[in-house]
Amino acid sequence: MNLTYLLFSVGVPFAMLVFIWRRYDRTQRLRQEGMRVQGTVLRIDPADSDSPAVLHYRFELPDGTPLTNKYQQHRESWAHLTPGAPIDIDYLPGNPKHNQPAGKGTSAVEFVLWAAVIVLFAMLSVGMNLRDPESPAEAPPQAAQPVPLKAYAPPSP
Repeated sequence: MNLTYLLFSVGVPFAMLVFIWRRYDRTQRLRQEGMRVQGTVLRIDPADSDSPAVLHYRFELPDGTPLTNKYQQHRESWAHLTPGAPIDIDYLPGNPKHNQPAGKGTSAVEFVLWAAVIVLFAMLSVGMNLRDPESPAEAPPQAAQPVPLKAYAPPSP
C-alpha cells in the first residue's frame, strides 16, 4: 500500500475524528463542569453561501476579567439576536478561553453521524486500495509484441 495513499485514507479521517471528538468532549465538559454567566452580543456576521453566521460576544469572569470570543455553527442563523442583546455563556472555570453560548456545541447525535461518515469514507478508501491487484485495471502494461509484416505483392495486370 502506498504511504501517501495510506496517509490520505487513514490519517486524514483519523485527524477529522479527533477534531470532532474534541468538539464533542468540550461541549460535554462545558455542560457538566462549566459556569454560566451573562454576556453581551457584540455583532453578528451574517451567513453567506460559503460560510455560516458568526456570533461575536463579550462576557466577564467573576473577577471582572473581560473576554471576547466568536462562535459559529452551520445550522444557526442568530437572527433572533441583535448587538447589545444579553446572551448566556458557558465557560470552563479552569480554562475560560473554552466557552460558547449556552446550549450550543456538538451534540451526541451530531458526533455519531459525523463519525459514521468519516469511518465509512476511510473503510471505502482502504477497501478500494486493497482490491485484487491482478484485476485488469491494476495489471502492469505488457510490452507490445512485434507483428510480422506480410510481403508486398504488386497487383497483377
